[in-house]
This record gives sequence, C-alpha cells and structure tokens, in this order.
Amino acid sequence: MVFILELIILTPICSALVEIGKHKTYELAITAATSPQNPFDTYLLKLEITDPNGRRFIIDGFFDGDGNGSQEGNIWKARIAPYTNGIWYWRTIRGDAYDSGLEGLRGQFVCVESGDAGGVIADRHYFRFQDGGYTYLQGNFLDFADGLTSTHTFMSEKITDNQRGDIMARHLQFHTANKVNVYFANKGDYGGQSVTPWIGSASCNDKMRMDLARWKKYDGYIRSFKDNGMLAEMWFFADDSSFGSLTQKIRNRLFRYAMARTSAFSNTLYVIALEWGEGWSKSSVMAMELKINNLYTTPTFGLIL
Repeated sequence: MVFILELIILTPICSALVEIGKHKTYELAITAATSPQNPFDTYLLKLEITDPNGRRFIIDGFFDGDGNGSQEGNIWKARIAPYTNGIWYWRTIRGDAYDSGLEGLRGQFVCVESGDAGGVIADRHYFRFQDGGYTYLQGNFLDFADGLTSTHTFMSEKITDNQRGDIMARHLQFHTANKVNVYFANKGDYGGQSVTPWIGSASCNDKMRMDLARWKKYDGYIRSFKDNGMLAEMWFFADDSSFGSLTQKIRNRLFRYAMARTSAFSNTLYVIALEWGEGWSKSSVMAMELKINNLYTTPTFGLIL
C-alpha cells in the first residue's frame, strides 16, 4: 500500500506570504546559533502566535538535528495547524535559554479554506470535529486479525513498512473504525513489539535523548493516518512495560517533545498511559493531564483524553 502524505510547508525565513490550508500543518525550520547540553530538556525555540481574530498563544518549537533524521545539527522547527481563515502572525520569543540565531524573527502566512474538517474537540459530553459534525470515536482492537500485529505497535522498529501497509488496509476495511490507537513507547506489550522513541533499543536506551530518525518516521505514520481518514489516538506509555517506575522528569521529557512535534497534526488525540493502575496512581495521572493541558496544549493542538 502506498502512503500519500499530507503536505507540510517548509518555510524559509522571508517576507513572502504563504498560503496554508485550514487545519493543515505549517512548519518553520530555523537554525540556532548555539547547542544546549541537552536540546530535549532546554528548548531554544518558542513562538508567539496571533490568529486573525487577535488571539495570542505560545507554542514550543522542537529540536530536529539536521532536519532530516540525523542527531547532528542545530535545526529547530515549529508547527502550527491554523483553525480559522485569514492572516496569521508569528514571532520568536526567548525559549528556555537565549540564542542569537532565534532572536527577533517574525513572519506571517494566510490560512485559506481547505475542506478539512479539522481535529476532534470536546463539546460538553460529546466529541465533534472542529468544522464538522459530532462523532463517536471507535478504534477497534483488531489484534492479530489475519495474522497481523496490533495497530498499537504500528510504529514499532520491529515491523516492516509492508506490514504497516497491511495493518492500515485491515483497519480501513473495518467499516466502524475511525481511529487507530498507537503507542509512543512500548517495551513488553504485544509480545515485545517494541516502540522506542529514545536513542537505543527497548532493553538499553538513553531516555534523555530522542531518536530523531525514528521520530521522522513517526511524523510520516501520523500523516498517513490522516490521509486515510483516521484519527490517531497516541498513547504515551504502554502497559506491561514497567513504565510506571519512570521518574516524572523522564515522563515529562516525552510529553513535551511529543506534543511540540506531533500535535499540530490535526488528527491527533493523546492518552497518558494504558492500564495506568500498573504503577501509576490516579492522582499522578490527573496531575500529569493537568500539566500537559496547561503547559503544552494550545488552540491548534491535539486533545488530551
């Protein structure tokens, strides 16, 4: 199966006014002048966004190495999913540390109608699309049907692109499914079909640093879901993986990076942990949800379930 990816506009810093479809993904790539000790802890790029109605909010950029999957480089990116037509403005503001290469930059783009219904938002006790009708979220556990692995491990480094194509085809053939449930991190669930967002393997990795080659692939997988009409419900931590023992700093590092990088894809939804009773207290999960909503979500970002 061929995946046709949603267009992402990679914009140089210039004065030209770019047109972006409503609920599509606008991407900026800027080279920083400095390299923090750990760019997954010290975020140099932040943007202040102003929508056509004058509403302002701040988003994190994210470190992306050379911009093409390599850890080497000083490229920072920021992504926006505009939700209303008209001219949008952005300007860089100081991040977690000062960087002269990111100081005082600004620009604008125009959002135009695209026919895209956008992402899912909560409307009282129901879910609906930003520019569409109400929807009932249904992501079936099509585990091991036709000998294939689960959609949960769609991003596993242990399965092939051909297998991913077959999984997508299977899900599309199941007429009531409108979303897929996918792990950002898995070690022990589904027979060890690991998903490892950090540098290294499932059994030995550096949780201080994200594997940018894998994250480039994750971007493509999430966009392929959207191109196939599927919402992507992203689950940060799998069960049966001892993730409940991780420090809060490690958890927050993944939350912040994943939200900065993926939540401007309008088809994303987020779940903190599956079967959180395995080492997660109810109060800790509620506290993490509050933190993510307060610090990492914006009007253009995905819904925390």
